[in-house]
Parts: sequence; structure tokens; C-alpha cells
Amino acid sequence: MSFFRIFSKKKITLFNACREGRVDDVKRLLAQNKIKINKATKDGATPLYIACQNGHLDVVQLLLARKEIQINQALNDGRTPLNIACLLGQVDVVRLLLARKEIQINQADEDGETPLWVACKTGRVGVVELMLDQPGIQINKRSNIGITPLFMACDGGHVDVVRLLLARKGIKINQASVKGLTPLWRACYNGHVDVVRLLLAQKDIKINQAMKDGRTPLHAAIREGHSEIADLLRQKGGHE
Repeated sequence: MSFFRIFSKKKITLFNACREGRVDDVKRLLAQNKIKINKATKDGATPLYIACQNGHLDVVQLLLARKEIQINQALNDGRTPLNIACLLGQVDVVRLLLARKEIQINQADEDGETPLWVACKTGRVGVVELMLDQPGIQINKRSNIGITPLFMACDGGHVDVVRLLLARKGIKINQASVKGLTPLWRACYNGHVDVVRLLLAQKDIKINQAMKDGRTPLHAAIREGHSEIADLLRQKGGHE
């Protein structure tokens, strides 16, 4: 039995230990002089990325304590440890990463999606709050197809996230995608009534801003059968 325990320990890699949250094994492996903590898998995942992805706070702390750690090292697709932590709502991990002076808070992946962008997409309120408190955060930074964090929050019906973004000075509520889609248009199309109410309460909202093919938010609401939203738009002067 002892032979198998010894054999299994020899098979534990830093990747596996970080994935499974094995703190003692991580400590043991990091104590080895030749350990390469920034070595990545074929898809570019480092031990830090894996630990952040799985929310293993103690392991992340151990890795961040190493002076050679590269906290912005990304996957082959450009996704960083901060990005994946934001995407999955790992609030405590995000807080640790943001405390590092070298963290790149606006670093986007190959699709142009930033950590704030993905947090808004998945409705991670706690993460969004942390990100918005960071000096230099680019709240209107668009993806490769022109979609903003506000757009994604509206698209998903994440009311609390939308409210946080609308409270920020400089938020561009009418910024459209490459196809001409605005946050309001998308919220109307998806039937997110509470989000629509928030947007219509903004003094600068352009309720008739249309897609490039001419379809307005009211047109989208009517087509998708969202009568309550259609009524709200008409009350504000909306037209097809």
C-alpha cells in the first residue's frame, strides 16, 4: 500500500495539484529548485491559470508569492488568469490578482473580450464591482465585433450589472456594434423589461437608434412579441 502511495505522489504534477487544489502538493512542488511555474500546457494554460479557473484561493496565493510568476500570461486564445476568474465569478481570486501592480486589467483575448466584458456577460455582480473600482478601467472597450460590456449585460438581462455600469461617468449607452446593435435594441429583442426601464430612464438614450438594416428597438420588441416593452417605447416616442 505504501508503495502505491509513493508512486502516486511521484505522478502528481504542478498542473494537477493546482487543478485539484492540493495545497500541500503545490508547496512541495514549488520547493523544487527546477520547477517551472510558468510552463504552459498545449493550449497555453499555466498553473496559475488553472488555479484561478478552479477558484483555489490558497494555491493562487502560493503561486503569486513567487517572484517569477507571470500573472498576465495568457492561453493561446489570449485569455488571462484574470479573464477566466472574472468569467467564472471567482471574486476572491479576482481580488488577489487586482492587488498586483503588474496586472493588466484591460487585456483582451483574441476576440477582444476583456475581464470586465466577460464578467458583464455572465452577470458577476461582485466581480464587476471590483473591476469598476480599478483606476484605468476601460468601461466602454469593445470586442472585435464592436460589443461593449454594457451591451453584454443588457443582452443577458443582468439588471444589477446594468445598474452599476449606468452609474459610471463616461458610460456610452448608445454605442453600437458593427451591425448597429445597441444595448437598448438587444434588451428589447430579448424581452428584458427591467433592463429596458433602466435604459429608458437615461436622459441621453436614443430610443429610435436603428440597426444598419433600419430595424429599431420598437420593431424588435414587436417582432418578438414583447408587448410591455413595445408600450414602454411608444410612451417615449418610439417608432418602427
